Amino acid sequence: MRKFREILAGGDKGFTLIELLVVIAVLGILAGIAIPRLTGVRDKAVYASGQATLDNLSTYVNMYFTENTTTGSINFDTIVAEYTDNSSVSDIMSDGWSLPSGTTTISSGATTITLENTDGDINDLQIDLNTGDISGN
Repeated sequence: MRKFREILAGGDKGFTLIELLVVIAVLGILAGIAIPRLTGVRDKAVYASGQATLDNLSTYVNMYFTENTTTGSINFDTIVAEYTDNSSVSDIMSDGWSLPSGTTTISSGATTITLENTDGDINDLQIDLNTGDISGN
């Protein structure tokens, strides 16, 4: 018991309420600055993954139509299966991206491929098959 009284009488051994409130306020300000910046980083990562997927898909399409004299339309799944270990186009899609609803084929004379952002946070992407240029819609 005597040891307990000595500890209590020992003076400044802890933080005051004001000091704790100041620390909490500073942490709140830092969080308010950092969190909005982190959401922008996520959007950039999703956009970059969509660009990479679109670039790969356009490469497969160009290779297919260069190597085959096919005219008309060909299923995207057939093209993906020929050049990857995957069996369908959905297997190579990055999270948050898909082909436009109802799109399953591409014609031999096509000039663009479009990917839709399924989250709706980012513009859709389109690639020019002749130049390889990627743009947002």
